[in-house]
Amino acid sequence: MSVYTRLLECAVECGFDAVIGLNKSGKIQLFNSMAELVFSVKRDKVTGEKYDILDNGDFVEFLDEVFKGSTLGAVEKILELPDSKVFSVFLVPLVKGDKLDGLIVIMRDFTTLRNIEKAMVQFVGNASHEFRTPLTSIKGFVETLLEGAYSEPEVCRRFLQVINDETNRLVRLTVSLLDVTSSMCGNKERKIKYELVNILDIINNTLEKLTPFAQKYSLEFVVKCPSGISLILTDVDRLTQVLINIIDNAIKYTGLKGKGNITIHVTEHDETIQISVIDTGIGIPKKDIDKIFQRFYRVDRDHNQDVGGTGIGLSIVKDILSSLGGNISVESEPGQGSTFIITVPKNKSHE
Repeated sequence: MSVYTRLLECAVECGFDAVIGLNKSGKIQLFNSMAELVFSVKRDKVTGEKYDILDNGDFVEFLDEVFKGSTLGAVEKILELPDSKVFSVFLVPLVKGDKLDGLIVIMRDFTTLRNIEKAMVQFVGNASHEFRTPLTSIKGFVETLLEGAYSEPEVCRRFLQVINDETNRLVRLTVSLLDVTSSMCGNKERKIKYELVNILDIINNTLEKLTPFAQKYSLEFVVKCPSGISLILTDVDRLTQVLINIIDNAIKYTGLKGKGNITIHVTEHDETIQISVIDTGIGIPKKDIDKIFQRFYRVDRDHNQDVGGTGIGLSIVKDILSSLGGNISVESEPGQGSTFIITVPKNKSHE
Protein backbone atom coordinates (compact mmCIF):
# COMPACT_ATOMS: atom_id res chain seq x y z
CA MET A 1 0.00 0.00 0.00
CA SER A 2 1.44 3.37 -1.01
CA VAL A 3 2.03 6.24 1.40
CA TYR A 4 -0.57 8.28 -0.52
CA THR A 5 -3.20 5.55 -0.05
CA ARG A 6 -2.44 5.27 3.67
CA LEU A 7 -2.71 9.05 4.08
CA LEU A 8 -6.01 9.08 2.21
CA GLU A 9 -7.43 6.29 4.37
CA CYS A 10 -6.28 8.10 7.52
CA ALA A 11 -7.95 11.34 6.36
CA VAL A 12 -11.24 9.53 5.72
CA GLU A 13 -11.09 7.62 8.99
CA CYS A 14 -10.08 10.54 11.22
CA GLY A 15 -12.41 13.20 9.81
CA PHE A 16 -15.50 14.63 11.49
CA ASP A 17 -17.80 13.60 8.62
CA ALA A 18 -19.41 10.22 8.13
CA VAL A 19 -18.13 8.77 4.84
CA ILE A 20 -19.68 5.81 3.02
CA GLY A 21 -18.42 4.37 -0.26
CA LEU A 22 -20.77 2.37 -2.52
CA ASN A 23 -19.99 0.41 -5.67
CA LYS A 24 -22.16 0.57 -8.81
CA SER A 25 -24.47 -2.09 -7.37
CA GLY A 26 -25.08 -0.04 -4.24
CA LYS A 27 -23.07 -2.32 -2.00
CA ILE A 28 -21.10 -0.75 0.86
CA GLN A 29 -17.33 -0.84 0.31
CA LEU A 30 -16.27 1.93 2.73
CA PHE A 31 -17.77 2.77 6.10
CA ASN A 32 -15.69 4.97 8.40
CA SER A 33 -15.87 5.29 12.20
CA MET A 34 -18.13 8.36 12.10
CA ALA A 35 -20.59 6.43 9.92
CA GLU A 36 -20.58 3.73 12.60
CA LEU A 37 -21.60 6.35 15.17
CA VAL A 38 -24.29 7.88 12.97
CA PHE A 39 -26.00 4.58 12.15
CA SER A 40 -25.07 2.75 15.39
CA VAL A 41 -23.68 -0.25 13.51
CA LYS A 42 -20.20 -1.72 13.07
CA ARG A 43 -18.66 -1.66 9.60
CA ASP A 44 -18.12 -5.42 9.51
CA LYS A 45 -21.91 -5.85 9.75
CA VAL A 46 -22.63 -3.73 6.67
CA THR A 47 -19.57 -4.02 4.43
CA GLY A 48 -20.52 -5.88 1.25
CA GLU A 49 -24.23 -5.38 1.91
CA LYS A 50 -26.59 -3.15 -0.08
CA TYR A 51 -27.16 0.32 1.40
CA ASP A 52 -30.78 -0.40 2.36
CA ILE A 53 -29.41 -2.44 5.27
CA LEU A 54 -28.89 0.89 7.01
CA ASP A 55 -32.67 0.94 7.50
CA ASN A 56 -33.35 4.65 7.39
CA GLY A 57 -36.25 5.58 5.14
CA ASP A 58 -35.28 9.10 4.08
CA PHE A 59 -31.61 8.23 3.63
CA VAL A 60 -32.33 5.09 1.60
CA GLU A 61 -34.88 6.95 -0.56
CA PHE A 62 -32.29 9.63 -1.30
CA LEU A 63 -29.80 7.01 -2.48
CA ASP A 64 -32.52 5.30 -4.52
CA GLU A 65 -33.13 8.55 -6.38
CA VAL A 66 -29.50 8.65 -7.48
CA PHE A 67 -29.09 4.99 -8.38
CA LYS A 68 -32.40 4.82 -10.27
CA GLY A 69 -32.21 8.30 -11.76
CA SER A 70 -30.22 9.70 -14.63
CA THR A 71 -28.45 12.53 -12.77
CA LEU A 72 -24.68 12.01 -12.63
CA GLY A 73 -23.81 15.30 -10.87
CA ALA A 74 -23.18 15.86 -7.17
CA VAL A 75 -26.32 16.44 -5.10
CA GLU A 76 -26.97 17.57 -1.53
CA LYS A 77 -29.93 17.23 0.79
CA ILE A 78 -30.70 17.96 4.45
CA LEU A 79 -32.05 14.85 6.18
CA GLU A 80 -33.29 14.22 9.70
CA LEU A 81 -32.22 10.89 11.11
CA PRO A 82 -33.42 9.13 14.29
CA ASP A 83 -32.92 10.94 17.62
CA SER A 84 -33.65 14.25 15.86
CA LYS A 85 -30.18 14.36 14.34
CA VAL A 86 -29.95 16.60 11.28
CA PHE A 87 -27.35 15.94 8.57
CA SER A 88 -26.27 17.52 5.35
CA VAL A 89 -25.89 14.54 3.01
CA PHE A 90 -23.64 15.18 0.00
CA LEU A 91 -23.52 12.55 -2.75
CA VAL A 92 -20.59 12.46 -5.17
CA PRO A 93 -21.14 10.05 -8.09
CA LEU A 94 -18.16 8.12 -9.49
CA VAL A 95 -18.71 8.10 -13.24
CA LYS A 96 -17.19 5.77 -15.80
CA GLY A 97 -18.00 6.90 -19.31
CA ASP A 98 -21.61 7.97 -19.05
CA LYS A 99 -22.59 5.42 -16.41
CA LEU A 100 -22.61 5.45 -12.62
CA ASP A 101 -19.70 3.36 -11.31
CA GLY A 102 -20.05 4.09 -7.61
CA LEU A 103 -21.02 6.71 -5.07
CA ILE A 104 -19.32 8.55 -2.22
CA VAL A 105 -21.67 9.65 0.59
CA ILE A 106 -20.44 12.43 2.89
CA MET A 107 -22.59 13.26 5.92
CA ARG A 108 -22.02 16.32 8.09
CA ASP A 109 -23.83 16.79 11.40
CA PHE A 110 -25.91 19.98 11.22
CA THR A 111 -27.86 19.30 14.42
CA THR A 112 -26.20 22.02 16.51
CA LEU A 113 -26.55 24.58 13.73
CA ARG A 114 -30.21 23.69 13.20
CA ASN A 115 -30.90 23.97 16.94
CA ILE A 116 -29.23 27.39 17.00
CA GLU A 117 -31.38 28.49 14.06
CA LYS A 118 -34.53 27.33 15.85
CA ALA A 119 -33.44 29.06 19.05
CA MET A 120 -32.74 32.29 17.17
CA VAL A 121 -36.16 32.22 15.48
CA GLN A 122 -37.83 31.64 18.84
CA PHE A 123 -35.69 34.35 20.42
CA VAL A 124 -36.69 36.93 17.78
CA GLY A 125 -40.35 36.07 18.36
CA ASN A 126 -39.98 36.30 22.14
CA ALA A 127 -38.01 39.56 21.96
CA SER A 128 -40.61 41.08 19.61
CA HIS A 129 -43.35 40.16 22.06
CA GLU A 130 -41.38 41.58 25.00
CA PHE A 131 -40.98 44.90 23.16
CA ARG A 132 -44.55 45.01 21.88
CA THR A 133 -46.20 44.68 25.31
CA PRO A 134 -44.65 47.76 27.00
CA LEU A 135 -44.83 49.80 23.77
CA THR A 136 -48.55 49.06 23.45
CA SER A 137 -49.04 50.05 27.09
CA ILE A 138 -47.10 53.32 26.66
CA LYS A 139 -48.98 54.18 23.48
CA GLY A 140 -52.36 53.56 25.12
CA PHE A 141 -51.64 55.72 28.18
CA VAL A 142 -50.14 58.54 26.08
CA GLU A 143 -53.21 58.59 23.85
CA THR A 144 -55.47 58.71 26.91
CA LEU A 145 -53.49 61.64 28.33
CA LEU A 146 -53.68 63.50 25.02
CA GLU A 147 -57.45 63.03 24.97
CA GLY A 148 -57.73 65.07 28.17
CA ALA A 149 -56.75 62.84 31.11
CA TYR A 150 -53.74 65.13 31.76
CA SER A 151 -56.14 67.69 33.28
CA GLU A 152 -56.77 65.38 36.25
CA PRO A 153 -53.56 65.52 38.36
CA GLU A 154 -54.04 62.21 40.19
CA VAL A 155 -54.91 60.27 37.02
CA CYS A 156 -52.11 61.98 35.12
CA ARG A 157 -49.56 61.06 37.80
CA ARG A 158 -50.72 57.42 37.84
CA PHE A 159 -50.52 57.17 34.05
CA LEU A 160 -47.07 58.77 33.97
CA GLN A 161 -45.87 56.28 36.60
CA VAL A 162 -47.01 53.40 34.39
CA ILE A 163 -45.28 54.97 31.38
CA ASN A 164 -42.11 55.38 33.46
CA ASP A 165 -42.24 51.74 34.62
CA GLU A 166 -42.76 50.44 31.09
CA THR A 167 -39.95 52.66 29.77
CA ASN A 168 -37.61 51.24 32.42
CA ARG A 169 -38.67 47.79 31.33
CA LEU A 170 -37.73 48.63 27.72
CA VAL A 171 -34.37 50.00 28.88
CA ARG A 172 -33.60 46.77 30.78
CA LEU A 173 -34.58 44.67 27.78
CA THR A 174 -32.46 46.77 25.43
CA VAL A 175 -29.44 46.53 27.76
CA SER A 176 -29.92 42.76 27.91
CA LEU A 177 -30.00 42.50 24.12
CA LEU A 178 -26.85 44.61 23.81
CA ASP A 179 -25.11 42.49 26.43
CA VAL A 180 -25.96 39.18 24.77
CA THR A 181 -24.90 40.56 21.37
CA SER A 182 -21.61 41.71 22.85
CA SER A 183 -21.08 38.31 24.46
CA MET A 184 -21.87 36.40 21.25
CA CYS A 185 -19.40 38.57 19.31
CA GLY A 186 -16.69 37.96 21.90
CA ASN A 187 -16.53 41.66 22.77
CA LYS A 188 -14.52 41.99 25.97
CA GLU A 189 -13.88 45.73 25.69
CA ARG A 190 -16.27 46.88 28.41
CA LYS A 191 -14.20 47.73 31.45
CA ILE A 192 -15.19 46.65 34.92
CA LYS A 193 -15.64 49.71 37.13
CA TYR A 194 -14.57 48.59 40.57
CA GLU A 195 -15.62 50.48 43.68
CA LEU A 196 -15.79 49.68 47.37
CA VAL A 197 -19.44 49.27 48.40
CA ASN A 198 -21.76 47.80 50.97
CA ILE A 199 -23.69 44.89 49.41
CA LEU A 200 -26.76 45.87 51.46
CA ASP A 201 -26.88 49.26 49.70
CA ILE A 202 -26.91 47.54 46.30
CA ILE A 203 -29.69 45.20 47.43
CA ASN A 204 -31.83 48.02 48.87
CA ASN A 205 -31.43 50.15 45.74
CA THR A 206 -32.42 47.18 43.60
CA LEU A 207 -35.50 46.43 45.70
CA GLU A 208 -36.54 50.09 45.53
CA LYS A 209 -36.62 49.83 41.73
CA LEU A 210 -38.62 46.60 41.81
CA THR A 211 -41.04 47.37 44.67
CA PRO A 212 -43.81 48.76 42.39
CA PHE A 213 -43.65 45.56 40.33
CA ALA A 214 -43.82 43.37 43.45
CA GLN A 215 -46.75 45.35 44.82
CA LYS A 216 -48.82 44.46 41.74
CA TYR A 217 -48.71 40.85 42.98
CA SER A 218 -49.01 41.73 46.69
CA LEU A 219 -45.56 40.29 47.31
CA GLU A 220 -43.24 41.33 50.12
CA PHE A 221 -39.45 41.49 50.27
CA VAL A 222 -37.59 40.13 53.28
CA VAL A 223 -33.90 41.03 53.63
CA LYS A 224 -31.62 39.11 55.98
CA CYS A 225 -28.13 40.53 56.23
CA PRO A 226 -25.70 40.39 59.17
CA SER A 227 -24.75 43.74 60.69
CA GLY A 228 -21.20 44.93 60.10
CA ILE A 229 -20.83 42.94 56.88
CA SER A 230 -17.58 43.62 55.01
CA LEU A 231 -17.44 46.02 52.10
CA ILE A 232 -16.76 44.45 48.72
CA LEU A 233 -14.84 45.66 45.67
CA THR A 234 -17.10 45.15 42.65
CA ASP A 235 -18.86 46.74 39.69
CA VAL A 236 -22.07 48.20 41.13
CA ASP A 237 -23.91 48.50 37.80
CA ARG A 238 -23.17 44.93 36.77
CA LEU A 239 -24.05 43.41 40.12
CA THR A 240 -27.25 45.48 40.18
CA GLN A 241 -28.14 44.10 36.75
CA VAL A 242 -27.66 40.56 38.10
CA LEU A 243 -29.92 41.20 41.09
CA ILE A 244 -32.60 42.93 39.01
CA ASN A 245 -32.75 39.95 36.66
CA ILE A 246 -32.92 37.31 39.40
CA ILE A 247 -35.39 39.19 41.62
CA ASP A 248 -37.54 40.20 38.63
CA ASN A 249 -37.87 36.51 37.73
CA ALA A 250 -38.68 35.67 41.34
CA ILE A 251 -41.48 38.26 41.33
CA LYS A 252 -42.99 36.97 38.08
CA TYR A 253 -42.99 33.30 39.03
CA THR A 254 -44.06 33.86 42.63
CA GLY A 255 -46.80 36.21 41.40
CA LEU A 256 -48.38 33.32 39.50
CA LYS A 257 -49.37 31.82 42.86
CA GLY A 258 -51.05 35.06 43.92
CA LYS A 259 -49.22 35.25 47.25
CA GLY A 260 -45.84 34.75 48.87
CA ASN A 261 -42.64 36.58 49.63
CA ILE A 262 -39.15 36.89 48.31
CA THR A 263 -36.25 36.61 50.72
CA ILE A 264 -32.78 37.98 50.05
CA HIS A 265 -30.38 36.29 52.46
CA VAL A 266 -26.78 37.50 52.64
CA THR A 267 -23.99 35.48 54.24
CA GLU A 268 -20.29 36.29 54.53
CA HIS A 269 -17.43 33.85 54.06
CA ASP A 270 -13.65 34.24 54.18
CA GLU A 271 -13.19 35.40 50.58
CA THR A 272 -16.73 35.78 49.27
CA ILE A 273 -20.19 37.19 49.87
CA GLN A 274 -23.14 34.92 49.12
CA ILE A 275 -26.55 36.32 48.18
CA SER A 276 -29.44 33.86 48.14
CA VAL A 277 -32.65 34.97 46.43
CA ILE A 278 -35.37 32.69 47.78
CA ASP A 279 -38.89 32.71 46.36
CA THR A 280 -42.03 30.72 47.07
CA GLY A 281 -43.07 30.48 43.43
CA ILE A 282 -43.89 27.65 41.07
CA GLY A 283 -40.34 26.28 40.93
CA ILE A 284 -38.35 24.81 38.06
CA PRO A 285 -38.76 21.25 36.71
CA LYS A 286 -35.75 19.05 37.49
CA LYS A 287 -35.16 18.32 33.80
CA ASP A 288 -34.57 22.03 33.16
CA ILE A 289 -32.28 22.87 36.09
CA ASP A 290 -29.04 22.22 34.20
CA LYS A 291 -30.19 24.13 31.11
CA ILE A 292 -31.64 27.41 32.38
CA PHE A 293 -28.31 29.27 32.12
CA GLN A 294 -27.92 28.35 28.45
CA ARG A 295 -28.42 31.20 26.00
CA PHE A 296 -31.97 31.34 24.51
CA TYR A 297 -33.19 28.45 26.69
CA ARG A 298 -36.68 28.82 28.11
CA VAL A 299 -38.50 26.38 30.38
CA ASP A 300 -41.41 24.84 28.50
CA ARG A 301 -44.35 25.68 30.76
CA ASP A 302 -48.12 25.41 30.50
CA HIS A 303 -49.79 28.42 28.92
CA ASN A 304 -51.10 29.65 32.26
CA GLN A 305 -47.58 29.55 33.71
CA ASP A 306 -45.82 31.35 30.87
CA VAL A 307 -44.76 34.85 31.91
CA GLY A 308 -42.83 35.60 28.72
CA GLY A 309 -39.16 36.40 28.44
CA THR A 310 -36.45 36.13 25.82
CA GLY A 311 -34.38 33.27 27.25
CA ILE A 312 -31.24 35.42 27.54
CA GLY A 313 -31.51 36.87 31.05
CA LEU A 314 -29.93 34.04 33.03
CA SER A 315 -27.16 33.51 30.48
CA ILE A 316 -26.29 37.21 30.84
CA VAL A 317 -26.31 36.85 34.63
CA LYS A 318 -23.87 33.95 34.38
CA ASP A 319 -21.58 35.90 32.02
CA ILE A 320 -21.57 38.98 34.26
CA LEU A 321 -20.79 37.00 37.39
CA SER A 322 -18.01 35.17 35.57
CA SER A 323 -16.47 38.53 34.60
CA LEU A 324 -16.62 39.55 38.27
CA GLY A 325 -15.00 36.31 39.41
CA GLY A 326 -18.24 34.99 40.86
CA ASN A 327 -20.76 32.28 40.03
CA ILE A 328 -24.40 31.32 40.37
CA SER A 329 -26.25 28.10 41.15
CA VAL A 330 -29.89 27.19 41.71
CA GLU A 331 -31.91 24.85 43.87
CA SER A 332 -35.58 24.34 43.11
CA GLU A 333 -38.58 22.20 43.90
CA PRO A 334 -41.57 22.31 41.53
CA GLY A 335 -44.53 23.90 43.29
CA GLN A 336 -42.43 25.00 46.26
CA GLY A 337 -40.12 27.70 44.90
CA SER A 338 -36.53 28.34 43.88
CA THR A 339 -33.32 29.57 45.48
CA PHE A 340 -30.73 31.30 43.30
CA ILE A 341 -27.35 31.46 45.04
CA ILE A 342 -25.07 34.27 43.86
CA THR A 343 -21.45 34.22 45.00
CA VAL A 344 -19.14 37.20 44.48
CA PRO A 345 -15.57 37.78 45.70
CA LYS A 346 -14.93 40.44 48.32
CA ASN A 347 -11.88 41.72 46.50
CA LYS A 348 -11.06 42.54 42.89
CA SER A 349 -11.10 39.53 40.59
CA HIS A 350 -8.49 39.11 37.87
CA GLU A 351 -9.68 40.49 34.53
